[in-house]
Amino acid sequence: MVRSTDSLDQAVGIVSTLYVSSLGDGNKLLSFQVPTDSPCVDCAPSVDMADSMKKLAVPFSYGWNVIAPDFQGLHGAFGAAKLAGQATLDAVRGALSTGKVSGMSKSAQFAMWGYSGGSIATGWAATLQPQYAPELSEQLVGAAIGGWITNYDATIRAADGKLAAGLVGLALSGLAQQYTDLIPIYKKYIRNTIRLRSILEGTKKTCLTSGVLRFLGAQFFKGPHPYFSGGERALREPTVRKIIQENRVAFRRETGIPECPLFLHHALKDNIAPSTDTKRAVKNYCDWGISSFEINYVKGTGHMSESREGVPAVVAWLKDRFDGLAPVDGCEEHTWNSLREYPRIDKTLFRKRHESATDFGLMDLEDGFSSKRDEISEETSIFRLMKSVEGDPSRNEFVRKILPLP
Repeated sequence: MVRSTDSLDQAVGIVSTLYVSSLGDGNKLLSFQVPTDSPCVDCAPSVDMADSMKKLAVPFSYGWNVIAPDFQGLHGAFGAAKLAGQATLDAVRGALSTGKVSGMSKSAQFAMWGYSGGSIATGWAATLQPQYAPELSEQLVGAAIGGWITNYDATIRAADGKLAAGLVGLALSGLAQQYTDLIPIYKKYIRNTIRLRSILEGTKKTCLTSGVLRFLGAQFFKGPHPYFSGGERALREPTVRKIIQENRVAFRRETGIPECPLFLHHALKDNIAPSTDTKRAVKNYCDWGISSFEINYVKGTGHMSESREGVPAVVAWLKDRFDGLAPVDGCEEHTWNSLREYPRIDKTLFRKRHESATDFGLMDLEDGFSSKRDEISEETSIFRLMKSVEGDPSRNEFVRKILPLP
């Protein structure tokens, strides 16, 4: 556990887990921000890293140590962006001080990586680092983000009433763990006691997949009978507006600009983090003079499928940074049909290291890549997730009744 600072500038404890590669020398560290996306503390990476470990097989094979912080804190403050960024940096500080037990070099190079909810922590860590942890500047070689959530307003509107509406419910609860001023507002607008409890209490026992199922198709701010009476009027409450604005990244110059090389991959058809807001954030960083920003937009994926398909390109980019290759100068933008086309990917290594490369989007047995791009809808992706929740009551209820909402 390390000491950190939350979004309200209060001292907090952060659990972080260091994985030591048997093939490394302790001179390279990857900070991997797992998209927990739930206020349930039992879903934090220190408790459950099983799914995420698949993405780390190749980094481990390169000899990189990996630190996975519980960046939402001890109370599961999903969405508290400043906390997430500062917790990530403090976890790195902690990992670099473990040399006597881990063999980690105090002067090790490190990089950061996060997708979706993990992009909140990684993006904010990169942005805050020059001011919050300036002593790490010489060691930070780069940060990779994907499915970049820059504006909660946009994500709420994109997910509300859709299959990913559960993210809204989980985030409402997570933000209330940090910003307790939200709770009276919830009570003011959510007049159905069962619905109120489902957000404030039920979500604390629910990980991401079950949370998506619990609130599948829920209408929090829209429709004839939304959870919040008056619909989006609740989002215009001064306290709510202030919190949303404070948690936007790359929208206010005074928040800061990353000084390390930055890599972005983002699906143009992302239905959770709309690309219009991502492009606005990208434009701001570029207009403000960011030193190195490689921007990769992808035509053929959505939010969930890009989380898999982008992995080989991210790992290739991170390896180049650790190997000392020069990053792009200024802003360089690419648009791909699929990031499988990314030229720096070591396809041989990914095939060799995994009997099944499907976790990395490398799924065709003939040539290591799929001959048909994943055009599967986000709806199909959600239902695939459902299959992984065997025995989950909410899944069984869904099978019996369509959209069993509180």
